[in-house]
Amino acid sequence: MYNIIINNRLKLYIIKERTVSSMKCPFSLFRKTTVPNPLSHQDMRLSKSITVNNAQINAKLSYMNLKQEHIEVLQKLKPSVLEMADKIFETILDTVFETTIIQEVANQHSSRQRLKSVFMHYIETLFSGKLDDSYFRYRKQIGNKHNQVTLPIDWFLATYQTINSYLIPQLVETLKDDPKELSTALLAVTGFINLDSQIIAEEYLNARMSVIENLLSEQKQTQSELLEMSQQIAASIQQTESASVDTCQKAQKVIEETDNTLYSSKQLFHLTEQSIENMCKTEEKILELRTDISDMVNEVEELSTLLRRVINMSKDIEGITNQTNLLALNASIEAARAGEHGRGFSVVANEVRKLAEATKQTNSIISQLVAESTGSMQHIEERLNRMTYSAEDTVGSVKEVQVELQRTNNEVKYYIEMFGNNKRDLDLIVTSIQEVSMATSSLSQLAIHMNLRAERK
Repeated sequence: MYNIIINNRLKLYIIKERTVSSMKCPFSLFRKTTVPNPLSHQDMRLSKSITVNNAQINAKLSYMNLKQEHIEVLQKLKPSVLEMADKIFETILDTVFETTIIQEVANQHSSRQRLKSVFMHYIETLFSGKLDDSYFRYRKQIGNKHNQVTLPIDWFLATYQTINSYLIPQLVETLKDDPKELSTALLAVTGFINLDSQIIAEEYLNARMSVIENLLSEQKQTQSELLEMSQQIAASIQQTESASVDTCQKAQKVIEETDNTLYSSKQLFHLTEQSIENMCKTEEKILELRTDISDMVNEVEELSTLLRRVINMSKDIEGITNQTNLLALNASIEAARAGEHGRGFSVVANEVRKLAEATKQTNSIISQLVAESTGSMQHIEERLNRMTYSAEDTVGSVKEVQVELQRTNNEVKYYIEMFGNNKRDLDLIVTSIQEVSMATSSLSQLAIHMNLRAERK
């Protein structure tokens, strides 16, 4: 069995222990072989240095004491390592797909065969000894790829230790008879794997830092945009709040005007109702007046009939008085003929004649009065007829006015309902505007708070 011990001065000792097959002394169990001298610092300094096209990597190679002889031993071991690599990586992949966090990443972004190809290519480039641009570019690609698949860096670095845990025992078994070459090979493998892990981890971290810097830049830009947006929001909120207050005041004014209009409409409604009622009463009175006029016309016609009868009677009286006057004249003539004996009869005849004349004059006056009354009655009758026609026209006009007033009343009633609904809607609008104003006030406070936070950051 071989034990590998590395002290703090980087001296490597290999102690070979062999079990004694037969004991010649009861106290002798092992036989100690000669221990070779360790490599001196002078020998290590005399080895040829490695130079690449990167000053930082050159500094690391020098600091890690990786020399040309380490590259040469890797190139020498390449064939044998490639022979055992297939079995090593199959075992490692079994472990990979038994580890949950790595298994999830592998199943999501790759496959077992692809991972094996990556491992094989990596070992091939590691033991090629060609530290050219493609060598380092491939390591950086690995770092970027692991960043893209978001494999945690601790598990990524643990994979190198897994490779070492399977590869180094195979190298020890292969070079167990050449301690010096084994020492150089172990330093070469662990050193270049360590260098690779540094390059890959650096690229991984650089990619992560780039992402973080981009996120910070985007965050700053977002903060700037949020600050500008919050300022715009604050300005808009102030305008909205001012507009809301103005709108609320206008709405209140509209509500007041609506109340006044509603009150006026109700007053107009009551007035039209009263006008309709008055028109109905007027119609009734006109109808009554028309009835009275019709009665008066009838009475006037009756009176005209009586007057006509009186005229006829006057004519009869005039005829009688003419005959009486004629008889009185004849009586006077006969009394004159009788002489003294007829004197008394003559006096009576004269008186009768005088009475007939007076009756005639009175009858003439009555006839004249009746004729004048008849003319007046005709005028009255004509006027009453005109009044009847006017009353009928007035009734028609009153009915038309009633219809118009009723239509107006219905419209006013509709407008009253509409104004009532509008008032309720305006009340809701005012309430909504007040709620919006309160919300915008809260948003304004929030915008101010966002501005303060954005400015602090």
